[in-house]
Amino acid sequence: MGSGTVISGDGLAVSTKAPKTFTPAATSAGHQRGNIAVLVEMTITNGTKEPVDLVLVSATAACGAEGTQANQVIDVEKGITGFAGTLAPARTAPPS
Repeated sequence: MGSGTVISGDGLAVSTKAPKTFTPAATSAGHQRGNIAVLVEMTITNGTKEPVDLVLVSATAACGAEGTQANQVIDVEKGITGFAGTLAPARTAPPS
């Protein structure tokens, strides 16, 4: 998987950067010791005419040859917390 952008029919765009490994803080949630943590940075650009509620955004990832669903890691110390708030038209949001 590399970087790229997907745009919905109404103009909402989701962009990702290429995955990179990271070491979660001891206080992170969702990481299991022994697993490799991978960060995929996402941005959302609201090309629609209406505000978008970012609380509704969720992402999933699969890993391995069998496509096992990966755990989401929340790491407040490193600023990896997901999206929040409302995104106005013509605005872009990185994760909060």
